[in-house]
Amino acid sequence: MNHDKKQQKSDVSHQWHLPLLEEQWPWADVFTMEETFRGRYFYLYSIKEEAPTHGLPGLASILPIASSGQCSSPLLVPTEEGLLQFGLLGVPPQTDLQQEYASMTIDTLLAARWIFAVEWASEMAAWEALLFTFDRLDPLLLCLKPALMLALVFVTRMAEHPQCSVFETIITWAPLLDEIQEQLLPLILTLYLHWIEGPSPVAQQIRDLEDQDDQDDLEDQDDQDDQDDQDYLVRMENAKTIFQYELDTLRDIVGAARIDVLLHAERLIPAVLRLLDEVSWSLWKSSTDLREQYGSVLKAHPAFKALLPIALWRSEAPPALTSALREQLSLEGLYELWQSGEMAPEQREDALGNDEH
Repeated sequence: MNHDKKQQKSDVSHQWHLPLLEEQWPWADVFTMEETFRGRYFYLYSIKEEAPTHGLPGLASILPIASSGQCSSPLLVPTEEGLLQFGLLGVPPQTDLQQEYASMTIDTLLAARWIFAVEWASEMAAWEALLFTFDRLDPLLLCLKPALMLALVFVTRMAEHPQCSVFETIITWAPLLDEIQEQLLPLILTLYLHWIEGPSPVAQQIRDLEDQDDQDDLEDQDDQDDQDDQDYLVRMENAKTIFQYELDTLRDIVGAARIDVLLHAERLIPAVLRLLDEVSWSLWKSSTDLREQYGSVLKAHPAFKALLPIALWRSEAPPALTSALREQLSLEGLYELWQSGEMAPEQREDALGNDEH
């Protein structure tokens, strides 16, 4: 790909990273349905922060912000009547979170590293609106980077918590978020990669479009560009081998049929969102026999323990489990709690429900 085309792609991507004081919202409307529902999600970074390649940085130091209520912040300005907003503000690690939550100062706002927020129609729950959104986007638009998938799940689930308790919930989970993000990113990349290379007709269309772009680039490609592309192809082949391990491990948990459903999905992003959520639910709701089976997989593949927290980010998570988590604040501690089966099956059923979304 020549320099001009690379620069064009870079310019487009940077539209997602404008400082909030320069532009309140980027250009992406993620759904508008007959002018009744409208929602957007955005991530905006201060000029001090580069776009993330391995997830949002510094998730251990975050504050909840909203357009109204107890978490109200001037950084979130309502765009349309009937919409709700909620987000996370990444702050320097030396920030006194308790003090800033009680009374956020202008210095905190100016020193913020990033903002990651969601906006959704008030008639819907945030998670429902998220899935509703991506179920209706152009399937050719893969508009969510894999590195931001976990952050999107977390902030959307936190948006459903009462504002009076959301700070304590976020502070409970924050020390684990960087580790969870790091452990799950290879799995998320795996799902993206195998879907793109898989049997979905939409994935085939995307591959055809990329092939056409590559063919157009050949006309003005210099030797260095050609070598860069060859190096990229080698890295992709190596990645397939590495990520096959991740996919095989996930298949041991969810079964081949569920993986096949994802690979045939018309839209990648809602398929991945649902799969991560469903896998976490199935782990917590599993019977004793299945728990032993899943336990052996998680023990052999420790990174997959990072799937456990996702179901517990729901606002319905039982207080007893939340209290236990605070006493064993690590992924290993959470794994031991899950393995012990301290939540009885009926408690797990009540806490996690039967909702398929």
